[in-house]
Amino acid sequence: MRKLIGILALLCVLPVGARKQWTEKQAWAWEKKIGVIKGFNSPTPPYPGMSEEEVMRKASELGYNSLRWWYAGPVDKAIENISRDCRIAEKYGMTISPVVCVPQPDAFWSSKGTDEEALKVMKEYTQKIIGTLAKEERIVLWDIWNEPGCGANFAAAGDEYFIGCCRGVELMVEWALEMNPTQPITSSIFWQPDIIKPENPLYETAARVEKLMDIHNFHSYQCAGNSDDQGKEIQSVIDYLRTLGNRPIVCTECLTHLNNSGLSRTFAVFARNNIHFYQWGFYSNDANWQVKWNNSAYDPYDAEFHNLLRPDDEPINTRDLALVRNYKFTNGQPTDIGAEFTDKWESARAWRWMASGPIKGKTATNVEEALRWLDGKEVYQGFNSLNVTFSYSEYKKDCNAFFANMEALLAMAESKGITILATLLNDKEAEGASDEELARYEAQVMRAHYTDPRIQAWDLYYHPGEQRKDGEKLADLLKLLFRYARYEFPNQPVMATPVVKAQDFPADFDYRAAMKHGRTSGWDKLAYEGVANADLCFLIWKMSDVTAFSSNQSAPETGWVKAVAYRYGRPIFCTQWQPTDEANANTTLDNFARSHVYWYQTGSTPLSPNPESFRFVPIRTEKQ
Repeated sequence: MRKLIGILALLCVLPVGARKQWTEKQAWAWEKKIGVIKGFNSPTPPYPGMSEEEVMRKASELGYNSLRWWYAGPVDKAIENISRDCRIAEKYGMTISPVVCVPQPDAFWSSKGTDEEALKVMKEYTQKIIGTLAKEERIVLWDIWNEPGCGANFAAAGDEYFIGCCRGVELMVEWALEMNPTQPITSSIFWQPDIIKPENPLYETAARVEKLMDIHNFHSYQCAGNSDDQGKEIQSVIDYLRTLGNRPIVCTECLTHLNNSGLSRTFAVFARNNIHFYQWGFYSNDANWQVKWNNSAYDPYDAEFHNLLRPDDEPINTRDLALVRNYKFTNGQPTDIGAEFTDKWESARAWRWMASGPIKGKTATNVEEALRWLDGKEVYQGFNSLNVTFSYSEYKKDCNAFFANMEALLAMAESKGITILATLLNDKEAEGASDEELARYEAQVMRAHYTDPRIQAWDLYYHPGEQRKDGEKLADLLKLLFRYARYEFPNQPVMATPVVKAQDFPADFDYRAAMKHGRTSGWDKLAYEGVANADLCFLIWKMSDVTAFSSNQSAPETGWVKAVAYRYGRPIFCTQWQPTDEANANTTLDNFARSHVYWYQTGSTPLSPNPESFRFVPIRTEKQ
């Protein structure tokens, strides 16, 4: 009797009769039923005392609705773990996307996928795990083989390994469909964007196997690209998948905060293309996904590579929380406001970057002047940085010579313990060039030095509008410059210096009292030159990682501009500071020390205290 009950139970979980690949109509009916997948990979807790269920609860709280994860080991154990996660997921309104980890006997590889015993092992595993859970509504899809061709054998076996994996995928599709699952079958075959190129020897194999899938599935950790690409590569992958079949598309792995492919850039592409997603990682944890592949988290790092949250629930990027919660398909409608806005550094990163302490610098109008300064005795008088204006016209005339001169400057500066603030453009240099030419110039320079510790920061444009006549187009140029800069993902902050100053104050003007609590003043006392105005200044400060200004005014006026810039809550640069006299210089330095301003002096006004002894003073706020 017990034997009969066991057979009946087995029949209940193993559907009878194979199904065919879904039609496109069936695939779209699945999407309509399940809605938009907003998923994540890895329920790994941030410390041993937290359970995977707590991770899933937190993910649900933040707007995620699905978990993708690997279920390896003996088939019965894998089924048990999937079933457990299905129960947990249901408690929090979520679904599960299991990655099937079918065993691959050595004989499968040595026989090039023909050994009968090896195939029997793989088939039995595939059919038991999928057959047992073929009607499980809490499973949203079956990911039957993760990244065919990626693994320990890839470098050694190359193309043959990919082809062997695809042979396994083809067989698993066949075996899975024999179990008549109600969930779609898919595999992340397109995890390398160059597979879509016809000249790639793997092109035909990948296309043939992809056409067997119920829904499309790909991976991308390069959604942004760089300034030459700006997301075109990932768009070409999506477009290509649609040529293989008009089916729903899921990106089952994405998100690297480095290389500009955070959620803002990724979702800009995904939303308009109606792409379901599973980001990689959730909490920073012992898997050490917070650093780039092959790197060690034992060493310091700035922006994290993957993940959404730090162990204490603090977001790695606070903007990501709203992006996840509000993510939706837009059916081709663009939602992107531009990398110049979405990928500005968060203020926490900007302040961490200041850990090196105060910057006390001088200015140079060109590379030759900078080299002379570095070769002189003044370099030993407490200064530790140099603001150098580079020449677009010299770059255009001979870019090889331009980069050679830049390298010579950086090498000499390094030998003297000096960093370089690179000012890349001003009105004079920008005259006569197209916006695209100027943006590509800056992108190329930054690409060559985006991780260079000798570069203190990038000033994309000093005093835009001071001499130009076409003020209406200047805002568009600035946005383009910042956009191209963002796509290079420099490890140094990016800014521009607006042409803004304070109105000259009467001798009896109480500038501190004018800014007391509840009194309306600040921007009303600012003035501009040329075609610059408050809108342009606001735009520049809105896009900048750190807030920059310049001054050749007395201490009260200099402090006033600083006070308005201070509202942005970011480190402040006075990129060119020409004090009017020694007394005003000393008063301004006191203000800079208390407000943590990086400064670059022009002219030869004596400074007291000597730059050697200039220090930041801890910022204190009195309680009520």
